[in-house]
Amino acid sequence: MGRPSRLSKEEIRAAYSSEAMSSQFPPILSAEQFGKLVGASESTVYFWISEGKFDGATTLFGNHRRLWRDRAVEIFFNKGKPKDQDQEVSNDEDLTNDNNN
Repeated sequence: MGRPSRLSKEEIRAAYSSEAMSSQFPPILSAEQFGKLVGASESTVYFWISEGKFDGATTLFGNHRRLWRDRAVEIFFNKGKPKDQDQEVSNDEDLTNDNNN
């Protein structure tokens, strides 16, 4: 069996389509809620945020960090890079290669 493919945005949305999941894990999560979602402590989530692992998926409300659920899940399960970033990198590489020819 090969390596599992990346989670798509549709798969992530489908995981939270039920009323029970969407009420327990709303679109904007606290660090504590995200920790419960992925099986990590709140302090670990804050550490990951401070390390920049969730850039583009966090925002500051008052003195508290909040995570955009779908973006954070995509980053967490896809090894730190949303799918869109992979496409940007490959496009940049193509441009670099074109300029060298």
